[in-house]
Amino acid sequence: MDRIQAIINKYKGITLDEILTNHRDLFEQEYEKEGKFHKDYYDRVNETNWDDETKAAFTRVIDKIKSSSEIFTENDIDDLSTFIKSIDSIVRTNNFINNFTQTRVNLVTLFNVSKEEQDFRQVIEKIKLATDLHGHFVHLFSIIKNIQFPDEFVVAYKFERSINKHILNKSEEYNDLLESYRSFPDTERKKDLAYYTYDIIVQKLIEKEVNELHPPLKQKEVRKLDRYFSMIGRAETLRIDSELFSYLDTDTITKIEQQLTTDSVVAMVETDELNLKTLVTLDKTKLYICDRSTKEVGWIASVENVWLNEEDVPSQSIILPFGEPSLKGKTVWINITKLLTLQPKMMLEQLKPVHRKMEQLSPQGLHLLFKTETETAKVENQEEIITEEVTPDYEEELLYQNPNIILYGPPGTGKTYQLASKSVEIIYNKHADELVDQLGDLKQLFKTYQQKEQIQFVTFHQSYSYEDFIEGLRSDQEGKFVPTDGMFKKVVIDALYAGLQNLVEASEYEARKQRVLHALQHNEEFDFSQANRYVMIIDEINRANISKVFGELITLIEDDKRLTKENETRIHLPYSGETFVLPPNLYILGTMNTADRSIALLDTALRRRFSFEEVMPIYHILPIVEDIDLPSLLHRMNQRIEVLYSRDHMIGHAYFNRVQTVEDIMTTMQNKIIPLLKEYFYDDWEKIAMVLGGVGKSETDTCIIYKEQIDIEALFKRSSYTAMDLPDKYHVKTNLTVEDIKGIYE
Repeated sequence: MDRIQAIINKYKGITLDEILTNHRDLFEQEYEKEGKFHKDYYDRVNETNWDDETKAAFTRVIDKIKSSSEIFTENDIDDLSTFIKSIDSIVRTNNFINNFTQTRVNLVTLFNVSKEEQDFRQVIEKIKLATDLHGHFVHLFSIIKNIQFPDEFVVAYKFERSINKHILNKSEEYNDLLESYRSFPDTERKKDLAYYTYDIIVQKLIEKEVNELHPPLKQKEVRKLDRYFSMIGRAETLRIDSELFSYLDTDTITKIEQQLTTDSVVAMVETDELNLKTLVTLDKTKLYICDRSTKEVGWIASVENVWLNEEDVPSQSIILPFGEPSLKGKTVWINITKLLTLQPKMMLEQLKPVHRKMEQLSPQGLHLLFKTETETAKVENQEEIITEEVTPDYEEELLYQNPNIILYGPPGTGKTYQLASKSVEIIYNKHADELVDQLGDLKQLFKTYQQKEQIQFVTFHQSYSYEDFIEGLRSDQEGKFVPTDGMFKKVVIDALYAGLQNLVEASEYEARKQRVLHALQHNEEFDFSQANRYVMIIDEINRANISKVFGELITLIEDDKRLTKENETRIHLPYSGETFVLPPNLYILGTMNTADRSIALLDTALRRRFSFEEVMPIYHILPIVEDIDLPSLLHRMNQRIEVLYSRDHMIGHAYFNRVQTVEDIMTTMQNKIIPLLKEYFYDDWEKIAMVLGGVGKSETDTCIIYKEQIDIEALFKRSSYTAMDLPDKYHVKTNLTVEDIKGIYE
């Protein structure tokens, strides 16, 4: 059992009486603190800085919600619109509530039916609420009912629903939360405030124990805590096994080096509130420094102290600012005692920021990184081997909200390779690193699901057609042409079959198909909440004629057009005439090469229906071969390609994946990289040479490309030609040396 689960289990089923017995002072302190926010709705409105008209509109809506005799009418639409627009600012539950506009739903009917009904699902059914609003409606419904009957209904805070699931062994469903709330002991306190405080105390007790763990929290543990309890945002402090990171210019780095010759450096730098929760727990740590211009991590600094208050900084310290101060961040001071130059340099993708993706980090300020050491080492209390069966997670929120995903990027970046882990993530609804810990090699798992036909794989090409993908006429070997199902139609049928109620196992595809068609024709109900997920992988998706291959699928693949969804759309296929619809448990994964000019751009209508994830070169997985730093080599070439041509035409790490010797590198450069650059730049040798480190004057220079010096007079006797009249003549060195290759990045 992992450390986090052990702590959670310690508090499972904890009661209010137990909390009051063992932590009464903490409870009373938090009850008073939260009471400043969890006030009567009238008081909350009056304490806002809204104008009088908005306050009056809110008050009128609250009055009518509380009234047992009054109902809302068309005259209240403006008041209801005002309420919808701003309610989250005083309740803080879900800012998507403002999607409930009069243009999307009749607000008068919505509020009146919500007042009448005791179950939000009945409201959804009665007013035929759009599917994409279902998840957000529970928040609005809970607010209306909390205003109306505060002792019977609680606001549907996600945090409280998580406590209900992981501590009280219920689920995150709102009705289960209500069951826990209604059974909560009556006290002299305000019930909804006491219940909220109870949840806060549980979170704080868990927070206290996780902050005492040694070693501190690892990346996977932080992710689990945040998924369960929104711990990153809610915790006051969070002790994470982390280090520091900052982008600096070369002038600042030089100043650090100079000052360290005589004394330590006290750097003044800004950071944000999330980082402060962890910085307060740090003392000695490391600071990774990235050159702002080259985007390479070239230095590691030893940090002896982190001070959050200026008065704690020794008075004799000379302060070195890291960047210009702003009004947004919080200033901290770090004491640097040593600076080491990294050789070889690290690539940014090797680092794992705690709170954002690397590309989202501000070029100014101080950031947190998870420690770069591998997390495979066992930590205290975590030596027990997990033996229980790992099953797909149907309860947690889906990792991928859009069922249509395309991985795109330059050639050789591992798009196809990543499909294996992403497919298994979809099937289990769990992150890949979590599955690796529990199940081991994901590639083998991927092959297993391919054999089960739960994952299907196809590569598009120029002659691929609708008849191959969906259905077409094929010979039955008896002189007739009959409709024959294509690969995609088969996986759709299997995914639909998984959503049938009263499912009877059928081993033959035709039997499953007939059962599905019968259910569709007779409008039987499908339930995909616990259904297996299926994945259709389309490699090189833009290499075929997309419109021709997909046909009517361009409409059907949209999430809201799928079976059981708001705008469910069914069609009759042209060859067989059979009913066809896509289920919500079918995911389409595609890959797209952004550099190939020989293939068409993705159809605009289809592009809108997919979410796109960029896959770029990963440098740090490449080795250092003898004296050649392959990560720096590839990174520097790609930086130049991005400037001279485009980001879409970078060179992927796969080109160098299999090199083991210097000779392999030479061969790769001559037979793969240089021909690719010739194609990219249309034989513009000046640009090719710039990518490869410059132009030499002769074959003896340490450059891969050199310019031949032509003797015009000797070549063109009795001619008026000069060197200016003729194009330059470039050559690629026949015999490359290690120094030629190193010259690309040094």
